[in-house]
Amino acid sequence: MELKRTSKMMQSKLVYPPLPEHPTVWEKFKLKMEGLIQVNETHPNTIEYFKSEISILREKKRHCKNFKFTIHPLSKFNEFYEVWCFFFYGLLLIFKTFDFGFIRISFEGPFEYIPGFVIMSIVLDVLSLMNICLQFLVGYTVPENRTIELSLKQIMLKYLSSGHFYCDIFSSIPRVIGWDCNVYIYLILLTLSLLKLYRIRTFITLIKPTAMFFGIRSSTNIFLLGFFCIVILIMHIMTCFQLGIARYRMAITKKFSDKSYASYYLIQLPLEEQYIVTFFRSAEYIFLINIPHLRTSLEPEEVLLELVSYIVGKILFAAVWIITLYTFMAKRALRVRFEEIMTELKEYIKAKQLPDGLKTRLLKYYTYKYQKVFFNEQLIVSILSDTLKKETDVFLCKSLLKQQKIFATVPAKTIVQVMSYLVPQIYLPNDLVIQSGTVGDCMYFIGSGTVAVVSPSGKELCHLFDGDFFGEAALIIKEQKRFTNIIAIEASKIYMLHKTHFEKLFKKTDEVYKIFLETAKERLEETRATEVEYKKKLFDQAHKKD
Repeated sequence: MELKRTSKMMQSKLVYPPLPEHPTVWEKFKLKMEGLIQVNETHPNTIEYFKSEISILREKKRHCKNFKFTIHPLSKFNEFYEVWCFFFYGLLLIFKTFDFGFIRISFEGPFEYIPGFVIMSIVLDVLSLMNICLQFLVGYTVPENRTIELSLKQIMLKYLSSGHFYCDIFSSIPRVIGWDCNVYIYLILLTLSLLKLYRIRTFITLIKPTAMFFGIRSSTNIFLLGFFCIVILIMHIMTCFQLGIARYRMAITKKFSDKSYASYYLIQLPLEEQYIVTFFRSAEYIFLINIPHLRTSLEPEEVLLELVSYIVGKILFAAVWIITLYTFMAKRALRVRFEEIMTELKEYIKAKQLPDGLKTRLLKYYTYKYQKVFFNEQLIVSILSDTLKKETDVFLCKSLLKQQKIFATVPAKTIVQVMSYLVPQIYLPNDLVIQSGTVGDCMYFIGSGTVAVVSPSGKELCHLFDGDFFGEAALIIKEQKRFTNIIAIEASKIYMLHKTHFEKLFKKTDEVYKIFLETAKERLEETRATEVEYKKKLFDQAHKKD
């Protein structure tokens, strides 16, 4: 029976796996560790994939039963892990390119010994290898169809097919392997370390979750932070390439070239001074400015790099304008329109002198309905053809009816009719959906959200979640009024089916009608029994006080 099922679910308090009655220290620790890798309600992206608490609970059950060794992409652990990866990949991109340009190759010998950098290189390479192992355990989201992939096989195939694995493994070969080998082999290992640049895209995608982790919610601020990080990274990479390419020739020929930018004087400078001089040289070509006293080069590979630097600079400037226009003109248009609507609503509330409580509820309603992005729903629907309207209704209600086992035997044609008759409504927390003692002319299906079932005397009977239905008794049992109060606990989207449509769809001889009737009678009997018991309990308590 539906009431019993939801009552048990409430007892679990939406926690899975449930905590034992008398847990040991080890059981508590184990459950805490499992909770870290499960989907987390506070993750910023959870709301995009799971619309209610019960859907999160179902995802936790699916995770524990089928993929217990996989780390959920919307887990608390992965939230911290993404922040770690942002700083770790950023450090690797900076260090690997700096190592390529300024550390590994010297004129006197290709194996310049700088203990601090050698130790740091080994530590970063070891951490990279450990990170590769962890990548095989972290699931991923599929934004196209709003699903979560937790299969280790699929995770492995995606990691291998994306190319990240090969770039990660070859760029993480420890430096000490080529310490005393042939200079050409060492140069090959050096070049392989640049494969870490393939992670630039990953670094950029991690800017937003990292910013949100530290409380930066504004899209403008996130854009500015991302732009700053990208510009600094590009400037650093091009700076390291300016000297790194030139020192390739020196490492092979073991002599200076009069045509090269990398002169004997430059190489003899301390590392920090080499970097500053080379940074300004890189900026000269990227931003197309003239800096006096900087030596030009005639070596073909260096001239080619200068041309690449110039092209990168032009692309960077073009990207700045394109992204700026796109961000502030396209993406913000709907949000700006939403803010305009909210301003109009506030003025309406002010003009009508509505109380503060009603004002808050109106603002919450509009925020939940439009999710801070305004769209003209009436205009969009009016443009659609009847066929497209029906297909849209079918798609929007498909997930709802899939959860209803009661419709398993209903013909497809009837299902389509049911979906076309359903009327969506939004209820805010503490909204009264049904009041006991009133005459009912419709029943309800919960699309997303949670409602409480309360007896006339105030006894909370159970909670109903996504896919549950209620209010059927008043439509089926003759002269039966509503016998419970239904109150929304969280913002809920509920679909209403009117009595006339119900009678049109389901005849009294139908199997579905019989199931509705049996469910209604069971709920009525259980509610009456609970109500009698609760009233007796209240009477006994009052009698004891007297």
